Amino acid sequence: MTHVARRHRLDPAQARAAAAVASVDPLVVVEGAAGAGKTTMLAAAIEAAAAHGRATRVVTPTKKAADVTHQELGVAADSVAKLVHEHGWRWNRDGVWTQLAVGEIDPATDAPYTGPAASARFARGERIVVDEAGMLDQDTALALLTVADEHGATLALVGDRAQLAAIGRGGVLDMAVELLPRVHSMTAVHRFTDPAYAALTVQMRRGEHPESLFDRLHALGLVVMHESPNALHDALAREWCDGNAITVATNDEARELNTRIRDERVRAGHVDDQLTATGSDGLSIGRGDVIQTRQNDSAVHVANRQTWIVQSVGGDGAVWAKEHTSSWRQRTVRLPAEYVAEHTHLAYASTAYGMQGATVRESHTILGDVMDAAGVYVGMTRGRDSNRLHLVAGDLDDAREQVVLATERDRADRGLTRATIAARESVRGLATSTDERRREARLPDGTSFGRDSTTRSTPEVGLSR
Repeated sequence: MTHVARRHRLDPAQARAAAAVASVDPLVVVEGAAGAGKTTMLAAAIEAAAAHGRATRVVTPTKKAADVTHQELGVAADSVAKLVHEHGWRWNRDGVWTQLAVGEIDPATDAPYTGPAASARFARGERIVVDEAGMLDQDTALALLTVADEHGATLALVGDRAQLAAIGRGGVLDMAVELLPRVHSMTAVHRFTDPAYAALTVQMRRGEHPESLFDRLHALGLVVMHESPNALHDALAREWCDGNAITVATNDEARELNTRIRDERVRAGHVDDQLTATGSDGLSIGRGDVIQTRQNDSAVHVANRQTWIVQSVGGDGAVWAKEHTSSWRQRTVRLPAEYVAEHTHLAYASTAYGMQGATVRESHTILGDVMDAAGVYVGMTRGRDSNRLHLVAGDLDDAREQVVLATERDRADRGLTRATIAARESVRGLATSTDERRREARLPDGTSFGRDSTTRSTPEVGLSR
């Protein structure tokens, strides 16, 4: 492993993580800060495992991330959902998540299930790496663990609990951390050109001392205050250029900003507004627009949250678009009019879920009333050269308070234990006089409930997000 680590120029933490992923341990967890070089680490781990005759398969919670992984690492990669679907996992007609046996009728096709395709079958001892594992939901994780156990495969979870959580019941990465005696952490940040900012992102990730965080951001010139939302949107519309990323909190805010940016690009002659199609957001799409596809479609060869640059629009509303990526392999696809209308929209600005995993030259994050700590962290770690935080504020004190409040809105899914502690803290001091006299109440099953209740843990139930 030493010579592989040297060839890939791994730092000590990366080298230890790569060795763990390349090992035969049944379960490995690697946490890496944004920009810590997880892809470089995985490349070294895959090479080291191959030298010992062991195969590695990378899966991700999204098809888009899997496509990026395949391009960057040159290994088989797909979404976790597709892999477990190949192995027979289905939601049946009663809404129950079960695994089909070979020969059973598949409720999706009404035909007998014939087993996984050859490309989805595992070699004995194969390592399954789940990248962006913090976004893995519990149902899919259960299916994957079952499949891995059935076929003698091992599992490595690679992710960051400070970034975005699963859509659905999450906390998988947190649960895995609690199961293991050791978690491999990568906190040395390599993405950013400014070492001072790299160190600042580590503080941002921990969520500690938000007032100090704000002051350091401001001292670096990375806090941009605007007098109104209109002024903020107008400024970003004028400044937008290809290679920028703009992160917002909501789809409505993304739609408004996309409208402003597109209008500016039409006026500048960069976008054609004569022959257009209409996207799922109700906005026009013309040649030169940056768009995002929002549904996996193997027939069209697109994935959810992939971004594209429109090359032309047909008279029937179909769109020809080139993949918006730094890779030399930029595919061109034809998006049928129906797909454009239902599953495609402008993508100059996007929510954090559309941005996680991206690396760009310059990033802008808009801090609003509902932007949370994970969203700020994701948005403020996309840009190699520059990451700026935009907000509407009257003065520095107002701006500082908004950053502190956003830091306290921590929606990253840290699992059941952290959620239970947060819930208890949120109701502390709200007990009635009757509760105070009792000091302790009990549910019918004997579970202690109250401020002095420490004798029994909270029942293990899934947390919906």
